[in-house]
Amino acid sequence: RKAAGGWMRSHPDDFAPFVAAEDESGADDPFEAYLQKVEDTAEWGGHLEITALSRCLPAHIHVHSATQSEQVFSPEGPCGTHIQVSYHRHAFGLGEHYNSLHRA
Repeated sequence: RKAAGGWMRSHPDDFAPFVAAEDESGADDPFEAYLQKVEDTAEWGGHLEITALSRCLPAHIHVHSATQSEQVFSPEGPCGTHIQVSYHRHAFGLGEHYNSLHRA
């Protein structure tokens, strides 16, 4: 979470346009308030955070879902690292979440 927030903070032109202009806290800087939630809480992460992680790690992040085709988030530039995660919309009473996948 810290890595994703830090990458987003250092590349605001790539991420700030996709964050709501106003947040519920009434913060002067909604983007910074969003990043603090990403870094310091269990706030759900999604497309923006996975994009940031794929770029800062760098790694191709493959998202698998029972209801959607595979989505791949790729870093800018060549990379041989691949991370597999599964997306669960409403599994086990946890709401939306991602699980890391490992070969058995």
